[in-house]
Amino acid sequence: MILVIDDDHNGERLPQFHRWFGEPQVLHVTTAQEGYDRLANPKLLDAVFLDHDLGEKPGDMTMMQLADKIVAEGLQPGAHFIVHSMNPVGAQAMQRSLKKTHQIDICPMKTLAEKLNKGKPCQK
Repeated sequence: MILVIDDDHNGERLPQFHRWFGEPQVLHVTTAQEGYDRLANPKLLDAVFLDHDLGEKPGDMTMMQLADKIVAEGLQPGAHFIVHSMNPVGAQAMQRSLKKTHQIDICPMKTLAEKLNKGKPCQK
């Protein structure tokens, strides 16, 4: 099972994940709080794709706060986390936090699409 945390404003990203992994295998949420709720579920995930900039409103959990909670609470220890954000500074900050306890890669959406469309994993 794959979890995608992405606000997908223009509706282009989610269909790509469905094509790559099969629609029944993809869970999609649009906020960090919804992501936390899914990650806290004891059902183990294979991979978690994280966007960085979700357009949070004041008072909303941010993706950095989510990354820190994932580490602090040891959520989804066997999952492979991939930050697919186009924001390199935000992606690197999330990677620094998550790499303390999880397998984490950065693969911006454009690169991710190129690799997965060719059947290649995102890992270096």
